[in-house]
Amino acid sequence: MVDTNDSMIKQKLDDVHYLFIAGNPDLPTVVLLHGTGGDENDLVPIAKYLAPNHPILAIRGRVLENGYHRFFERYAEGKFNLVSLNDQTAWLVKSVTELLTKYDLNTSSALAIGFSNGANIALHALLTHRETPFKNVMALHAMQLTPITEPDKLQGNHVFLSHGNFDPIVSRDNFDALVDNLAQAKALVTVFRLNQSHVISSEELQAAKIWLKANDIDEA
Repeated sequence: MVDTNDSMIKQKLDDVHYLFIAGNPDLPTVVLLHGTGGDENDLVPIAKYLAPNHPILAIRGRVLENGYHRFFERYAEGKFNLVSLNDQTAWLVKSVTELLTKYDLNTSSALAIGFSNGANIALHALLTHRETPFKNVMALHAMQLTPITEPDKLQGNHVFLSHGNFDPIVSRDNFDALVDNLAQAKALVTVFRLNQSHVISSEELQAAKIWLKANDIDEA
């Protein structure tokens, strides 16, 4: 389906359901990764608010849990299938790279914006796949899935992390472990904490927009 007013393309490439919105190809492509139960449409309004002139590529997770889309399997809340995590991360990196190539976009400077499950796989890709197309990651309400003992070095990679102090899913200790893992990998980490639960707020989006501008990502 093509919306000529918005240059929107929504289709399936092999086993990849995605949505593409054209933008300035000289700007980093914004790759959107939804949370559990979402799809490729969920974060588009956020991308348009944060980076209105950038190309947008939104991916749908291909794992189903009780009918809800996810990016990798879990056994229960907080109990993850690490084989699935590794397999689906490799699939995501490959798929996004192929799609960026398809639309003649840079394959090494994308900005990933993920929420919850989507944020988790974006960070896992950054920590474990040197060839990942994500140069920078905005991870909204992410958690530490498993310690990465030998992460790919992330000098020059910017990461924005948000965490709710009343989050019933991501504990403070777990979140702090994630921050430490990224710091060990030499990523440039910005943390935004706020008094809320496991939801996206206007306050963190405002902080994220400031982060994008401060690091020359919004119009780089």
